[in-house]
Amino acid sequence: MMIRRIAMVCAVMAGVILSGGSIKTRAQAGATGPFATTAKIEIEDSKGKITLKREEEIAYMFMSAIEEIERSCQMNMQRACTFQEALASSGQHEHLKFDPNKVDPNYTYTLWAGAMAYEAHANPKKPGLSGFCFMARTIGTVVATINPKGLSGWTNDELMSRGVSGDSFAVQ
Repeated sequence: MMIRRIAMVCAVMAGVILSGGSIKTRAQAGATGPFATTAKIEIEDSKGKITLKREEEIAYMFMSAIEEIERSCQMNMQRACTFQEALASSGQHEHLKFDPNKVDPNYTYTLWAGAMAYEAHANPKKPGLSGFCFMARTIGTVVATINPKGLSGWTNDELMSRGVSGDSFAVQ
């Protein structure tokens, strides 16, 4: 019994769950919400490949989804969408699968939109996490930046190559 309790404590600390006597990751154990995703994220800046922590991957996926939604808004509505519009289901554009400010305890998400331009931020709530900023003035001109020390903006390292495969937090 004591060994099982120790195993459970170790499993929780390692981010896994004991299920039916075997250890599984949260995704394997049927976790819900954005942390259950098995998507692969690949990003690079001018110095090369960037390895993200799990919390940063989730933040990046939300930012990538916002970029996808904003492109849809720009194409279909001829303007950028507000954060509330990005959350709402609409026949005119895609929307977020989850409200990031409700389901992600590690980041605060903001989105400013005006005419065809938008600026979105994922700001970490605790030290040790990178911040992200995605900005666009028109369709197809997105600049994405990362700051490994926290809040990100125009002056931080630009992401050169980036992608998410296998899942998206944007849905029709």
